Amino acid sequence: MLSIPVRRTRVLLYSHRALSSAQLPPLPEVVTTTADFRNIRTQLHRSIGFIPTMGSLHAGHISLVKRARAENKHVVVSIFVNPTQFAAHEDLAKYPRTLKADLSMLRGLADVVYAPSDPAELYPPGSNTVVDLGDSFGSGGGGEARARPHFFRGVATICAKLFNVV
Repeated sequence: MLSIPVRRTRVLLYSHRALSSAQLPPLPEVVTTTADFRNIRTQLHRSIGFIPTMGSLHAGHISLVKRARAENKHVVVSIFVNPTQFAAHEDLAKYPRTLKADLSMLRGLADVVYAPSDPAELYPPGSNTVVDLGDSFGSGGGGEARARPHFFRGVATICAKLFNVV
């Protein structure tokens, strides 16, 4: 039998009533356009830890952010609900969008949050860039790949686009 140790992660949410604003760690800077991010990027020297997310952050995300903080000079988190991960019958509009709560969780941990509010920022009109993973993650794969063949293509494409920006 294989035993895997589990580390528990505590997520600290700061209560504005408990601490004065002078005592709170800083919120990350939020940018919503690629041009604005690239301007900030020129100020970030040395290593950057990058965590791409769709928001609605939880302890797993925060553990990745904490590790990135421990290993890098700067930490960037993206928050973008990627429409290409959803099929027509799936409800993109119902995916939780919790930017204010997410920023609170990232307080003191991330330097910058890249949060494009318009999908055209990453999928401009006329753009046809996709990452095709072939049959291994398409309809020929198992489980999730068979049930949602568009999903992995959408994930791979947005990750490539985000890595290119950051």
